[in-house]
Amino acid sequence: MQMGDLARYGLETSMPTQVAQYVLEYVHVATGLPWWAAIGVAVVGFRAATLPLAAWSHKHHVNAMQHQPEMTALMSKVNAASAEKNMVASQMYLQQINNLRARHNISMAKPLVGNLIQIPFAVVMFLALKDLAQIPITHMATGGALWFANLAVPDPYYILPMASAGLTIGLMELQNRLTSASGMTPGMRTGLRVMAVFGALITSKFSAAVLLFWVYNALASIAQALLFNSAAFRRLLNIPVVKKVTMARPQKSFVDNVKELLGKKTPANYVAPRKPGYIAPGKRAQK
Repeated sequence: MQMGDLARYGLETSMPTQVAQYVLEYVHVATGLPWWAAIGVAVVGFRAATLPLAAWSHKHHVNAMQHQPEMTALMSKVNAASAEKNMVASQMYLQQINNLRARHNISMAKPLVGNLIQIPFAVVMFLALKDLAQIPITHMATGGALWFANLAVPDPYYILPMASAGLTIGLMELQNRLTSASGMTPGMRTGLRVMAVFGALITSKFSAAVLLFWVYNALASIAQALLFNSAAFRRLLNIPVVKKVTMARPQKSFVDNVKELLGKKTPANYVAPRKPGYIAPGKRAQK
């Protein structure tokens, strides 16, 4: 494959997808690396370019998590006051929340930037690799390694989809353990493992090129999470350690609410309330 082959082939894709394809083509041709390595280099390059922005977002995320217990307590007071229709108290607690955010520079949007920049990258790379695996000029059929020698077809042993799903779930658990003030509940962990199984089944039909990208991307995310939570990195950016707390009044889970609802029995002598003007069958309305 030579530089410019994709342009001469004329892939009908969107501009962001074309840019991703040309970057992959450049890495593959300029370095002489096989496709399996070129995809990894592209992932590492993007992560390195966006590392400062991700670190800035992570610092704001940790700052928000540091004050999560206070925010949760105030929000509980707001909800309680609203339930009692005490608007004066509700407004007072809302003002306290705003003062807390202003005093500690707590932002709701800034902590999301680090993850949001990864979404378009993942989508564009997925579309780019899906198309590249379908055209013969890329020679992806011989660009793999080990058991996934053919990147243009799905992994015959289902190792890549299982690895991709498992790494993604592991990343979620790692991030929760490192940067969340409240630990993950057993129900959440079970749900994540169920999602991993379904995720592996759904993605098993994608080409090995796409699955390999997801594995690389998940590994890069795990490495970034470990870097951001290392002692040296925290000292460099003056990021505190998030202290784990136990909420005094934890909210009931969806499963607990369903069990409570199903466990309630209707009394035998219960009479449902009747609407005004209701006339029982067999009786006439009195004039």
